[in-house]
Amino acid sequence: MPEPSSTPKVFLSFIHSDMRWAHAMRQMLGATGAEVLLSSDSTHPGDSIAERVREAIAMASVVFVLIGPRTRGSKLVNWEIEIATQGTPSRPAPGLVAVILPEHADYPRPFYDPENVPLRIHDHVSRESAILRKWPKDPAEVQHWITEAMRRRQRFPWPLVSFSTGSALRSFQWDESADQPVRG
Repeated sequence: MPEPSSTPKVFLSFIHSDMRWAHAMRQMLGATGAEVLLSSDSTHPGDSIAERVREAIAMASVVFVLIGPRTRGSKLVNWEIEIATQGTPSRPAPGLVAVILPEHADYPRPFYDPENVPLRIHDHVSRESAILRKWPKDPAEVQHWITEAMRRRQRFPWPLVSFSTGSALRSFQWDESADQPVRG
């Protein structure tokens, strides 16, 4: 097993319409000293995007999921969360941080509605294997989240989806347009 790096590696999961928030989070993560991994950074013509995502998540110590108004319906974000929560005997799953964006309906509320976030996120937050926060005001908050997620990663090395969430995922109606590139 390779030596752990002192620099946290963070994979960003988001839908195309939240790209501006992803760029802002990337800058904030960079300010903390974290290395940001995006599957698109190393994709070349002919490469398998799915394989690049798997590789990037496998290298990550933490996965940040940006949650905007349409993220719940994203099959791609759900798949990235699924991949991120698959630890192995030799390597724990990455820590998981969900970030509610300012344009999300739950941002101004003191709580989040489980019906407004990806099913897997609520499942992991309710079992305390993931954390959910609102868009940060400064990088110091983000640094604290990384530290907390890495701590939970050690406590929950193989966070499995609950039976009720697994059942709900089988019949969930995905919003295919959430995963399409934004035209404009």
